[in-house]
Amino acid sequence: MLLLLITIGVAFQENFASHISIPKHGSYVSSYLKLKSCCQQNDFMCTKGLLKNQQLIIPNAMVCDGTRHCPNGDDEICTKCPFPPSIPFGNAIINGTLFTAGSTVPYQCDEGHMRFGNNMIACQSDGTWTNPPECRRLCAMIPSFPNAVPQSPNPPFLSGSTVIYKCLPNFTRAPGTDSFITCMSGGWWMGTPTCLPNCPIPPMIPNGMPVKMDNEFSVGSVVQFMCDANYAITGPDTVTCQENGAWTKLPECRKLCPEDQLPMPADATPLYGSPPYVVGSIVVYACNDVTQAVAPNSFAMCMQDGSWMSDISCTPGCSEIPTIEFGTINSIPSELAYGCSVTYTCYVGYALVGPHVTSCLLGGTWSPRPECKKVCPVELPVFEHAFPVSSNPKPPYFESEIIRYECEECYTLAPGCKNSIRCEDGCWKGEIQCVKECVNALPSIPNATPLEGYSPPYLASDTVVYRCNDGYVMNSCGPNYVTCQADGEWSDEPVCIPDSPLRCPVARACTEPIWSGANQWRLCEGGGQGVCDTTKGRLEVFHEDTWRPVCRQDEWYQWPNLLVACRMFGFQHSVATSAFGDFDGPTWIADLECTGSELTLSQCQFEYPSACMRDIGIICTNQCTSTI
Repeated sequence: MLLLLITIGVAFQENFASHISIPKHGSYVSSYLKLKSCCQQNDFMCTKGLLKNQQLIIPNAMVCDGTRHCPNGDDEICTKCPFPPSIPFGNAIINGTLFTAGSTVPYQCDEGHMRFGNNMIACQSDGTWTNPPECRRLCAMIPSFPNAVPQSPNPPFLSGSTVIYKCLPNFTRAPGTDSFITCMSGGWWMGTPTCLPNCPIPPMIPNGMPVKMDNEFSVGSVVQFMCDANYAITGPDTVTCQENGAWTKLPECRKLCPEDQLPMPADATPLYGSPPYVVGSIVVYACNDVTQAVAPNSFAMCMQDGSWMSDISCTPGCSEIPTIEFGTINSIPSELAYGCSVTYTCYVGYALVGPHVTSCLLGGTWSPRPECKKVCPVELPVFEHAFPVSSNPKPPYFESEIIRYECEECYTLAPGCKNSIRCEDGCWKGEIQCVKECVNALPSIPNATPLEGYSPPYLASDTVVYRCNDGYVMNSCGPNYVTCQADGEWSDEPVCIPDSPLRCPVARACTEPIWSGANQWRLCEGGGQGVCDTTKGRLEVFHEDTWRPVCRQDEWYQWPNLLVACRMFGFQHSVATSAFGDFDGPTWIADLECTGSELTLSQCQFEYPSACMRDIGIICTNQCTSTI
């Protein structure tokens, strides 16, 4: 081809180069280069005939239509096709961008797909492509189904392919199910062939036979039965083949009892039961007289041998309706026949005991009647700080019934009170009294002990008396007890203080001295000759380096002097004056006069006696009352 073009070009150049002009859209180029650039890889080119020695002139657009003729002249456009089309589930293998007439493009399918049609397309002379191939999805291996066999499965299985299944012998395709499966575009199979077992030949039944039978009994097949003479079918007369390959329940042929031999007593008529009467059939009767009723077990039954068994009798109804005390009849039947019933209602304040209904029994007697008994109000009495317990009986509350109560938290039953009330003669008897308990434990008071006879629980207004231990007395004449108050708290506690602020040294006749004012004071021989006592003794003062007794004169019989003297030693109360022992020596302080407001004798008015016949002794105490 190339050699031919070169030869033609050389000849044209030699013979006609001087006679050719440049055409529109053309140029002087070598034939090889221009042909290659215009219509590369085409077998046929249309060119103008050239004379020898003429230069080859080829336009920019050459005809590349695949023929040896140029019907449209040298200026025809070079034929080319558009970009190759895309296809589902596949792609074109493209090299280059120019697709001239005769060009081909191969295609390949995606994995899991198979090609249908040519494996490539070709650019036609009219600028269109031939039809592209089709890529179809492949389905996996065909599934297996119980009791079914695929017919002629030929892989590969493309989308749209179908596979027919056939049931094994003695199996039949289930009604409404598929006989084939189809490969879908998504690569999965659609369809579920279902083969169900056939049923065997229906068994024979006693005293009966099938009306008609086929050779094969698939699911849904129906067989009808009929009974022999003097027998009748009970229930359905057909059986149906089920999906499990078994028949439904077989019918039963029972012996017939003659309808014309049904017992017909003069005083009763059949009420329930209709022909055909087979073995076991029961006919129930009703008495012709509405005031009467058939006795129990008064019916007719068809027996195994085809005969009737009956024992039918009518019994009379009941007479006058019985009444009850403290109650009325609530409902009255229209006929007092056997089986009728009567209900009762009690008067206000009474409740029924026993069955609420009495019935007319066989033989014309009434069943036991209820009784109306007096009851207590349903609303239980309300007691402050108390509530009924949940285990109490439910209403109505009859005579002698007991209702128990419990006290609220922090409350308890008052002493001597019961925790229940009793229903007596329609009224509640009894009273519940809950009182507040003391929240805290009984106070523990230093140097004191509660008297015997007191024990918890301690309730509001309870009082517990204390006594001070030996060597201690109640302070300031306050109460010697505590009281449980209404708020559950104890009252102020009593205080035990030492019975004397003074101390006696061992084997001494006088107490330890105390300082009061500018002097020291002490009590001596209050317990007897040479014996010390902490609450009494001879009053002495330390003066001019020696202990001296206070002179006893008439002023000491006045209360203020004694009170100030006891207060000076730390006592709360004075008791009396007295004489304690003999003192042989000078005295001090005479004509003592106190007003009662002084804290020490040194603050009182006094004189220094020249001589004193007697000394003064005092008795003091911290108790409110005391005896010598």
